Amino acid sequence: MLLFPNISDRALDEKTIKMIEVIQTRGVGELEYFELIDGSDNLKISASSASLGEPHKLKDIAAKLVSEQGRELTLTSDEATVDRGSNIASFNQNVIVTTAEDIKLYTDQLYVSAFDRSVESPGKIIIKGASWDLTAASMQTHRDEQKGKEFVLFTGNVKLIYFSLKEN
Repeated sequence: MLLFPNISDRALDEKTIKMIEVIQTRGVGELEYFELIDGSDNLKISASSASLGEPHKLKDIAAKLVSEQGRELTLTSDEATVDRGSNIASFNQNVIVTTAEDIKLYTDQLYVSAFDRSVESPGKIIIKGASWDLTAASMQTHRDEQKGKEFVLFTGNVKLIYFSLKEN
């Protein structure tokens, strides 16, 4: 039985067809959104539910992002919107990004662009490391193509607190 019986009436792209096949196989829970933005394995998203329209709206997100350098990040959020036209994913509410080194970034809104691999958080962020906390009003990444390096710019009320790990 087809979950979407009238689906053949519409022209669908390959990624939407793949998503429908996953829904039909697994059901609407734990929907896996693979190769969603840029056609590679750089961003894999799973969600408890997702809309088929553009932009895609997802709930209860768990994502894995892999940078060009192979660094892996995990991301969770309550909601996300993925716009394949602009190649931007917007993660919203209770966003937590965790690095392989267990550094955690907390915010309520985070934009990820597959086009230039930039990340921006226009609202308050908190980043926690093993021995430090950083807070700022906003954050964005910038890639210097000439130097081949990526930079993170924190703005507005930036505060870094360092904790000594020494025990007395």
